[in-house]
Amino acid sequence: MLADILVALVLLQTPPAVTAHPEIFPADPTIMNRLKGSRWELLVWDHDSAWFLDPKRAVRVGKRTYRVWLRSDFKELQHEKGVAYDYNISRLDLRCETFEFRILDVLLYSTRADYALTYEWHARRPDLERWDQIVPEGSFEKVRDEVCGELSSRFEPRQK
Repeated sequence: MLADILVALVLLQTPPAVTAHPEIFPADPTIMNRLKGSRWELLVWDHDSAWFLDPKRAVRVGKRTYRVWLRSDFKELQHEKGVAYDYNISRLDLRCETFEFRILDVLLYSTRADYALTYEWHARRPDLERWDQIVPEGSFEKVRDEVCGELSSRFEPRQK
């Protein structure tokens, strides 16, 4: 039960909403400094959080369906049901055409505890690997748009 609550809270946080004009509305420097020189590509952000994609680990698992690792970073420490974290890493599948996702793994970390893993959840039963709809105009729809745009240009054949 705690796992389901945490997974929902982590992925449906208040939206990072900006996907353009980093020179006008930059991502928080605290977050960006954490990831300087890392493998993570910035997708969307707001004043106190940001979503990133690990493009090297993204794979196509079906037609316009991708398995990705996403990272969500927060300027301030988050507290959910006794678990404290300021970033999470999630592995999930995205169906770009149908606006669906399913969560496979969620790992919560705290930079304030030497980047310690503070919580871990894995979908190991078929009933936990259910497909869910992406909420229209929500933060995760913006993440989906960026991920699907980036990966479709890399994996899908070009139209002639």
